[in-house]
Amino acid sequence: MDLFKIDQKLAESVMANLKEKGCSLSLEGVITVIDLVREQFLYQYVDRLVSQVEIILEIDPFLTEREILQSVAKNVVE
Repeated sequence: MDLFKIDQKLAESVMANLKEKGCSLSLEGVITVIDLVREQFLYQYVDRLVSQVEIILEIDPFLTEREILQSVAKNVVE
C-alpha cells in the first residue's frame, strides 16, 4: 500500500472546492496539483517539524520547569 496514494474521494473533493472558487480542473489536473503540493511542500514541512522536535528533545531535563517552558516557547516562536 502506497502511503501517499491519492484517495479518489479526496481528489474529487478538492476538484469540487476549486470549482466553487472558479478554478475548473480535470480530475487528472487536480491529482497533478495534489502531487506537486505533496512533493514541494510536504517534505519541507515535515523536515522543519522534525528539526523542531529534535531541538525540543535536546532540552536538558534537569532544568527547572520554568526554564524548560521558556526554551520550548522560544523554539516554537522560531
